Amino acid sequence: MFPQFIQPQGDDYSQFFVLVASYSLLVIALHSGYALMANGARGWLSSGRGARIVGKLSGITFLGFGVMLASAHK
Repeated sequence: MFPQFIQPQGDDYSQFFVLVASYSLLVIALHSGYALMANGARGWLSSGRGARIVGKLSGITFLGFGVMLASAHK
């Protein structure tokens, strides 16, 4: 259940604490990065030009999915 680097003869609590702490810091760093990127993109996405580009890209993406689904064989 635990990763391979956990030492069975070592102290379980300290190893578990390091594992949980490092994972928590990684999650906080990733979510902070997402928030900063979203904050930076907010102005561009709320502009008319950004909204048109996002609309066209999402439309092309859905068209591509439709073509792939229509051409898929069982």
